[in-house]
Amino acid sequence: MDPTRSDAFLSFVHDWSDTAESAAATAGRLARLTPAQRNRRALTHPAELTWFVLDALTDLSIDARRRDLTEAEELAAFVEQHAAAAPLRDPADYPAMTLRARAAREHGNALRQKDQVTEALVAFERAAALYDSSPAAARDSAAMLRGIGLVQHQLQDSLAGIAKIRAAAALFEEVGDQGGVALSLLYEASVLYEADDPASAAPLFRRALHIARELGDEPLQAALQGNLAHCAVWAGQLAVAVAFFHSAMTLYEKHGMLTDRPRLLWGLARVVGEQGRIDEAL
Repeated sequence: MDPTRSDAFLSFVHDWSDTAESAAATAGRLARLTPAQRNRRALTHPAELTWFVLDALTDLSIDARRRDLTEAEELAAFVEQHAAAAPLRDPADYPAMTLRARAAREHGNALRQKDQVTEALVAFERAAALYDSSPAAARDSAAMLRGIGLVQHQLQDSLAGIAKIRAAAALFEEVGDQGGVALSLLYEASVLYEADDPASAAPLFRRALHIARELGDEPLQAALQGNLAHCAVWAGQLAVAVAFFHSAMTLYEKHGMLTDRPRLLWGLARVVGEQGRIDEAL
């Protein structure tokens, strides 16, 4: 008999789904509170902060990075603070260290995007120590490795940063995570672009865009099209740049990606200005 058709298994799946759905609703309510209100709630209702709720809050922190970096960092800090004390009875066999490591890693990512690179590196080191102390999924380790690489670049050690990002991409490739590969390519290309080498960056952006289109990942497509637009500006391909800018902006608006929108608008204004359409640029 197929064990996945047993009454016991189906009951487990039903309970798991109900618990996850309830946790997502609780996480949403917590995310809408101010940091002070959220901390008070944690003191008065500590039983709410289950593994499911904290994991859902981590997802909300990641999502917030597209529109509000302060909100993203505050949520990530809250999760990391409370992850160590989270009741792990649901699911009982989920390794505590993995939750705590993910919380530290995403806190590091939020800090990195706020340019608080020293604090970000410390958070990534906390995650690394946790991963070293407990078995962890390869993709989690790869994501942490990529984060460290980005911080190394921001600390002016771009060669070491690129090496880390490439190592992360290899791990993602090994486990068949094409989304992870695409994001690693985007970050490696971004490092090259910021190091004044857009000619080397553009092919990596294009490879990542091909993967993102295959995956149907529109937010990633938007980020890549925006970067390819900047590369096209550098190459003097203004018509190509405008096409990429407009495609990216459409997806930015669709998915509420507010944090990157000003940079994209500035790039588009620059192109329009170089084409002599000054009124539009202004």
